[in-house]
Amino acid sequence: MKKEDVLFVRTARWPRSISGNLRFGLFGVLFLLFTGIISAQTFEGKLSVTGFPRDGKIKESQPADLYKSFRDGKYKINFSYKASGINRKDIVLFDVKTTVKRDGRTISSTTRTKWPFLPGDIFIPVETFDLVSVLQGNVSKMPISKRKSQDYHLPTGRYEVILEMIPAATWVSSQNREVVPRGKITPATFTFTVNEP
Repeated sequence: MKKEDVLFVRTARWPRSISGNLRFGLFGVLFLLFTGIISAQTFEGKLSVTGFPRDGKIKESQPADLYKSFRDGKYKINFSYKASGINRKDIVLFDVKTTVKRDGRTISSTTRTKWPFLPGDIFIPVETFDLVSVLQGNVSKMPISKRKSQDYHLPTGRYEVILEMIPAATWVSSQNREVVPRGKITPATFTFTVNEP
């Protein structure tokens, strides 16, 4: 290698300050582009349950009766959310979480994954959550001597139910991939009391 070639190689390199600034600028542009894509897919909303009396005393003491009251519209689960940056044809997937407590003690906490919902206001069937199956399972665990004539009444006590919709992913068709959107759905909490039938 000639001396002139070595000199050319040394002068062809960028000075360290320019190279560092270029890297920093490129990183900044990529960061803004990435956060712009993610922040474009945001949402907010809430779950609510209507129909339960303020004092929490309900007539239904059997899981089947409670299920029927939800099905007949006496009690309703409403899901409402708005989304921005999500194409009209893109759906948002949610993990559906159900927590049931009796007299302050958690008896069950379950999650069903990736349920699709479009933005807007909708009533959700109670079957979306594990509420009725958890209550029925709680009855089934009771000793036979405490069950009255195979009626399967719920154990007495104060029940607290927490229903949650946790964002799992959004399918972005324009990018042909799943993205986890930013935002929060306010959970629904309701209580009811079961007395001796």
